Amino acid sequence: MLKKLVVFVLLYLVFMVTLFPANVAISWLTLPKNISLSGVSGSVWAGKIAQANIDGRQLDNLSWQLLPAQLLKGQAAAEIIIGNRASAVNGKAWLGYSAAGLALKDVRIEAPLKWIIGNTRLPFRAEAQGDITVMLAGFKQGTPWCEALDGKAFASDLQVNNQFGKYPLGELQVAMSCTDGQVQVAMDEATNGLGISGTAVVGDKMQLVLDAKIRETDTMPSDLKKALSFLGRSDDMGYYPLKFNGRIPGL
Repeated sequence: MLKKLVVFVLLYLVFMVTLFPANVAISWLTLPKNISLSGVSGSVWAGKIAQANIDGRQLDNLSWQLLPAQLLKGQAAAEIIIGNRASAVNGKAWLGYSAAGLALKDVRIEAPLKWIIGNTRLPFRAEAQGDITVMLAGFKQGTPWCEALDGKAFASDLQVNNQFGKYPLGELQVAMSCTDGQVQVAMDEATNGLGISGTAVVGDKMQLVLDAKIRETDTMPSDLKKALSFLGRSDDMGYYPLKFNGRIPGL
């Protein structure tokens, strides 16, 4: 009799969570002042947010589906979908959370660079535009940032303008990985027309270590060619050093 009662209670709780209205659950939460949600529908188990605004960045048609089988593995997990391929900002992801922290896989996010930058002030009064695609095969949270990371990011129609000139940078591709808990971004000159190769490592407290080099190419913007001499002397192969060690500007 006791076993039947326990099973009944568990089934009842699952049933309640499955059908519990998402808008009621969210109304009980105290959201940060920089986050607003509207058009919440569905249940806690499977729901949708018509519009979310985060620090002035708008997301449309965000939906989720919880994955109950993951509870048997000791974690809560859900499949997240943002917009559709016609939306300015769109993507999908598998998101899990356990005692070990956050985990992501099968991530694809597409967004305009201006949306990503938001209200952040860039150095040298720079303005940037273009489209960014981020794809992660997997990510596991660690200290200070990651335990594992396998991903790529692509930029198309990239344009940066600042007080020194105009820089149509075109197409860029970087690979992302985890090294000693830090996020490493690597670029190879074979994947860009700017002659850049090297790595950037983001560590604790947003400390950035840049170790890269750049050489003049036929496809390099003219203003960028003129600015190369400010980087110092080139080596025998024509490469100029790109070095930095400090906090990421603007963050």
